[in-house]
Amino acid sequence: MRIRLIAMALAATFMFAGLGASAQAGSLTVQDLINAGSTGTDITLSNGVVVNVSNVSYTLSNLQPDYVAPNASGVIVTLAQSGSNYGLEFAGGYAAYNGGSVDMSLNLTVTVVSSGVQISDIVGKAVLASTGTTGFAQLSETVSQTNGTSLIATQTMTPTSPTFAAMFAPQSSIVINKDLLLAGGTDLSSTASASNFQQLLSFQGVVPEPASMALLGIGMTGLLAFRRLFKRTAVA
Repeated sequence: MRIRLIAMALAATFMFAGLGASAQAGSLTVQDLINAGSTGTDITLSNGVVVNVSNVSYTLSNLQPDYVAPNASGVIVTLAQSGSNYGLEFAGGYAAYNGGSVDMSLNLTVTVVSSGVQISDIVGKAVLASTGTTGFAQLSETVSQTNGTSLIATQTMTPTSPTFAAMFAPQSSIVINKDLLLAGGTDLSSTASASNFQQLLSFQGVVPEPASMALLGIGMTGLLAFRRLFKRTAVA
């Protein structure tokens, strides 16, 4: 009987650990983030830091044929990492062909939930392309405090300069505004496109390691189960 209870306790421990990992790895859409409103969505990044993404807005404007632009439910959000920077990737196919244009705006507030950790750097990456003599692709970004005070100068990414990095005084919460401009140009050979872009962050403070946190959780759950088991045995 005792062996059966031990086996059940260990099985439950690993089952809950597995459920937590699969939920963390699941993907979202921008529409899911929008639906969360000011309450926001807690997301565990690949380094174990938990951030809350709130007040998300997504707009499409200046849409001139011929173009391709997904709505908010068509933009997939997944975890991203580059070196010591961690964050999110937004994937959705945007394109502007001859005479076409796209203007996409994405705004979001990122707040650190993990205690003792603050955001200190920001990195942007984008997969942009333009062809012909008049095709144009650009993704610009601003970052500010929640009170509207600017933290960095406007950063611009292009097909030939697809990334940027900027530092600022450590913050617990920042507001990010991204604006994508695509123009297909005036000749038939000119196009512009964007397939995905990443929002990466660096953190200052004690960052929990995902593997260590998972092992700690498994160990604590196991100890609790064994303690209950031994209490029952002592009473019997």
